[in-house]
Amino acid sequence: MGSHLAFALSALFALQQTTCALPNNQHRLEGRAYSRPCTAATFPKPNILGAQILSVNAMTVMNSTGLGVDIPGLSIVNRTNYCQVNVTYTHPGVGDSLTVQTLLPLEGWNGRFVGIGGGGFTAGALSIFSDQFMNAGYACAFTDGGLPSQDGGDPKNWALKSANNVDYQRLIDFAWKSLDELPKIGKQMVQDYYGKPPSKSYWRGCSTGGRQGLISAQRFPENYDGILAEAPAAYWTQLLPTLFSPTAVMNDEGYYPEACELDAITQFGIDACDGLDGVKDGIVSAPDLCKFDPRSVVGKSFTCGATNKTVTAKGAAVVSRIWHGVTKKDGSFLWYPYNVGADLTQTAHTTQYLNGTRGAVPNGLGEEWLQWFVLKDPNVNLATAKYPEFEDLFYRSVQEYDSIIGTSDADLSKFKAAGGKMITWHGTQDPLIPPGSSIHYWSSVNATVPQTDDFYRLFLGPGNGHCGPKLTNPLATGYYPATVFQQLVDWVEKGIAPTQLLGTDLLQRTQPLCQWPLVARYTGKGNSSSAASFTCAKSY
Repeated sequence: MGSHLAFALSALFALQQTTCALPNNQHRLEGRAYSRPCTAATFPKPNILGAQILSVNAMTVMNSTGLGVDIPGLSIVNRTNYCQVNVTYTHPGVGDSLTVQTLLPLEGWNGRFVGIGGGGFTAGALSIFSDQFMNAGYACAFTDGGLPSQDGGDPKNWALKSANNVDYQRLIDFAWKSLDELPKIGKQMVQDYYGKPPSKSYWRGCSTGGRQGLISAQRFPENYDGILAEAPAAYWTQLLPTLFSPTAVMNDEGYYPEACELDAITQFGIDACDGLDGVKDGIVSAPDLCKFDPRSVVGKSFTCGATNKTVTAKGAAVVSRIWHGVTKKDGSFLWYPYNVGADLTQTAHTTQYLNGTRGAVPNGLGEEWLQWFVLKDPNVNLATAKYPEFEDLFYRSVQEYDSIIGTSDADLSKFKAAGGKMITWHGTQDPLIPPGSSIHYWSSVNATVPQTDDFYRLFLGPGNGHCGPKLTNPLATGYYPATVFQQLVDWVEKGIAPTQLLGTDLLQRTQPLCQWPLVARYTGKGNSSSAASFTCAKSY
């Protein structure tokens, strides 16, 4: 039940990494202190259409220190001094309450503003994850989306107004409405404090934060000059049931594999498909070429703790179905699969009961969505749900909620016309959000808006997990594009469109992340651990 918080923390982990690699700010006003006091009197109540401002509070925060993940290890950013402004408001007549928090560096503001996204049912990051941006001179802001952030936005505290009645207003606030009000309020705080508006505005978020970036481009195309939407939780109404689908698969098969069996089959798959891109690096960089059949390793041995075991036919069947993707009753396509190499224990979690039998433990975020929003009954036990029931829940999720939170609109023509630029990157071994969904969205935009590459580009991160390196295997973590935010800024401000992102793993190996649909092909010469030995090509 705690997966909504874990989902949020995965996105926040990526925030820590990305914000360490921020632009060199040649326009930053080094050492300049701002004379306006950090008090509520400096910040008049902003005028937001349809909103009533309940309070504006300001406080000075000194010597804030944040941790950042700077591959390959941890780094501590410099101490940051800033003015924190909280604006709390409501939409009259609907009974909600939302807060936007804006963080304004006391000195060295670089003239830019950045909105920061959240994860799971958490709409925005905690301020500690903003220290890296402020240390680089950014004013930044995030919203709570009207949901309690201290518990990861747990639906039990807000989803239902009464029995069988969803609080649609709070869902709308979280899904999209707060995302228009965030930059309007944040930029006004910037204007009030520094005496001028930001020169450029950006969005940065992964997972839910990535979805928030996409919906900002779709619904509010003039709010940001640049959007970094990483591993976006787009197609939310298909994604959340997909998180639950391995439970239905295991119940169908009547078999609940231990984590070590799932890991063993996954590793057999990695070993079989690792070299398809021409390089043996412990990473499946060409998942679309991987034809590994789990049934081929039935009977092969693996270690489970101190015990030797063998791959079972039932275990192979479970993994095969998960890798095949979410399907209809007749086996035809319903939604995208997790790739070979993804950590299946994130969604195919099981437990052993006291009587020695095993059972499924549904992914918390997927289960909660189906219970609280689709069935509107948190007491329904879905741990034993099978595929026919699951397919019905999948359709109900899409039918009822796609217009609210689906985030599937491919017409980004207004975002393009406004001059916006957007980058999405997605790890090929993401265990929560299938990378096929990002490919599907980019392809839909490409089929809808001419010259998509002029404003929107997609990159796949070989071997990466959700929002960052796949830390379950320190020898094959994936190639993480630590400088991607810098490249977005360069695209917006210098017109340098990225054709590849530089990926680095925890062993300091480098490889390019090529602009989709190109792939990183090893030239056959030079060090295969160096990006210089690769070229972006149409095929391997």
